[in-house]
Amino acid sequence: MALATVQDLLTKGNQALEGGKFKEAIDFYSEGIKQDTSKAKSHLLYQGRSNAYAENKDYTRAKDDAIEVIKLKSDWGMGYYRKGIALEGLENYAEAMEAYDEGLKNDSMNEDLKTASKECSAKLATILPNPFSELKEIVLELKGHKDTKDFFNDPSYEEMLKNLSEDPRKLTEYVQKPEMQKTLSALLGFDLMAENDENTPGPSGLAIAGTSQ
Repeated sequence: MALATVQDLLTKGNQALEGGKFKEAIDFYSEGIKQDTSKAKSHLLYQGRSNAYAENKDYTRAKDDAIEVIKLKSDWGMGYYRKGIALEGLENYAEAMEAYDEGLKNDSMNEDLKTASKECSAKLATILPNPFSELKEIVLELKGHKDTKDFFNDPSYEEMLKNLSEDPRKLTEYVQKPEMQKTLSALLGFDLMAENDENTPGPSGLAIAGTSQ
């Protein structure tokens, strides 16, 4: 099928989407994806369909299409943006922030990503309590704990705590570290190391979201 026909389907999908005809838009994008054997327009078609799915409250399919966009064009911020929007729809704000942050690494000037990241960060701050917010008290507690007091011999450990007090989202970066697992165990009162034999902690008390596929 000629590329012009794929372009026509993309245009019709966009028009239906703008007109609020989300199911119709999905059909146009889906047909375009089938016909675009060269994949020249597929990233645009998947992006449009992800948008239409999200507008239709089908956030799982929206996320799946966004992942396809990223696979096809990893340097384009809109794939990450659509993934973040879908994850927010699924109320997975921590992973949505990861998607926006990853997108900005690849497309740093994308204004949609910048705006979405700020808005999602604000949402996350209201629903995810920061266990490191009271830094002085936390440091005193950890310095007095038998499993964590020796960590303070390394200046980078206290710097890590300071970073977490300022931005709890950084917990996703540090949570795999054994010293962080011991830190969380000390603060939560149970042994994460024993509970997570495969070293993949995710204590529900801290509302840490799982990893997206």
